[in-house]
Amino acid sequence: ALDDELMRTVGEALRGIPIVVGRANIDGVHGPRFAVARGLVAMYARQ
Repeated sequence: ALDDELMRTVGEALRGIPIVVGRANIDGVHGPRFAVARGLVAMYARQ
């Protein structure tokens, strides 16, 4: 499946649950697979 198809399918499946589904290009370098990891590292670095 293409990324857009996958995002749409997952979003529709989780529609009734308070979960955010999204796609990212972190720092203009990292694709969506690194979004959560990069966010956690950034949050930890601020502490």
